[in-house]
Amino acid sequence: MANADLLAPLGLAAEEVSAGGQVIATRIAADPSGATSVAGIYVADPQAQVITSAAAGLMAGAAINMDLVAEDARHAVTRVTVGRGA
Repeated sequence: MANADLLAPLGLAAEEVSAGGQVIATRIAADPSGATSVAGIYVADPQAQVITSAAAGLMAGAAINMDLVAEDARHAVTRVTVGRGA
């Protein structure tokens, strides 16, 4: 089962994963890149095998990098705009 309690204060609740009518795991809902509904919080799939987990980690890393680059760009545009007095 996921150690999701530490994410509860951020508004992320674990959901049950069932197979054959039995709960086999819990997980935090995320998109294919691992991004959750809370900006900046990423998770891995608890059912993934090693190679799948490695690929998911690569995708999450790329998504995190994209978020950081976009944030840097927003800050740079703000500094330039403010510097021009616009």
